[in-house]
Amino acid sequence: MAERAAGQGGAGSAATRPAPAPSDDPVAAFLAASPCAGWRRQPLAGDASARRYERLTAPDGRSAVLMDARAEPASVAPFLRIAAHLRGLGLAAPAVLAEGEGVLLLEDLGPETLAARLARRPGEAPQLYGAAVDLLLRLQAAPPPAGLAALTPQRLAGMIAPLWEHYLPRTDARLAAGIGEGLQDALERHAPQPSVLSLRDFHAENLIWRPQREGLDRLGLLD
Repeated sequence: MAERAAGQGGAGSAATRPAPAPSDDPVAAFLAASPCAGWRRQPLAGDASARRYERLTAPDGRSAVLMDARAEPASVAPFLRIAAHLRGLGLAAPAVLAEGEGVLLLEDLGPETLAARLARRPGEAPQLYGAAVDLLLRLQAAPPPAGLAALTPQRLAGMIAPLWEHYLPRTDARLAAGIGEGLQDALERHAPQPSVLSLRDFHAENLIWRPQREGLDRLGLLD
């Protein structure tokens, strides 16, 4: 479910832009009929998927996040299903405020990622990483929801492909292949059978730090 700009959505920032007229944009029409009608729209940096994100801010400071998945509408149902599962475990996945055709209006989990907090306050690293470990322990203590694709060693090793495509496109193909093969070999030796739910994008830029909360609720989960 990745803080984008100043909070929810991946790293980066973007300027505030005026919302188009509802008649020109189905997303604007969706928002006009939502609880966030008339709120200021701020684009947020995206993730490796084709989804787009925006932070919506009310005049009184309340906020929400728009997820525009019209480019990959098939991703919406799995997103909703896993978010519900995570919330059922007492974890802070975003609540769904409204749903349209390929678009979701989501709870804004907060403005500061774990990565940003670590950059500002490196001395808090033990506390922050400890909270992340506690969350993983809770996640792995529960059985995964039925019907998910099994993350076999081969499939899991193949999931590093976006690294080469988006971040290191000039990497020698033989080196990339060798790293993938080494990772697959390690997984086959140490984790041959998938048995717990794995969150692919569980990293410091996709975790929202909420120090005013308590326990597992201190970490918001994105993607």
